[in-house]
Amino acid sequence: MKDKFLKVSEDLRTYFAITKTELIIAFMLCFGLIVGIVLNWFDMGVKAKRAKEIEHVIQIADSLARADSILALNDSLAILNPDEADSPFATYKKKELPKEIININSASLEKLTQLPGVGQKMAEQILEHRKLHKFKYKKDLMNVKGIGKKKFAKLELYISVE
Repeated sequence: MKDKFLKVSEDLRTYFAITKTELIIAFMLCFGLIVGIVLNWFDMGVKAKRAKEIEHVIQIADSLARADSILALNDSLAILNPDEADSPFATYKKKELPKEIININSASLEKLTQLPGVGQKMAEQILEHRKLHKFKYKKDLMNVKGIGKKKFAKLELYISVE
């Protein structure tokens, strides 16, 4: 194998009339060129894949924008026709906020469900917690499972512990 390589390299040197160093440099340049072509070919494949991914993301964003505008249209139509129960754009009524401060130590289940963000289950949890621990401070309400800082902030204006 080595003999064949030496024979081919000697033939190339005599054919092109170049030295051994010049032949090595020519081989290195050819090798670099081939490697560059191969890497560029692979890089083009990666770029094509990235372009497809970017196009897919743009399509998703476009469909979300269209969906958002459809939802806005639905909301505006529901405002125009709020009383049409059969309308596909009908909205649910929000519950009316309490007009008076509710004492969470004595309020009934019905009174507690008037509070913003408090439904039947949450009101029952408040009553269960109240049986075990009377509320001394408004913030004690956060000891009830499901009432965190955000929900408490919504309730704070409507409750008392007196």
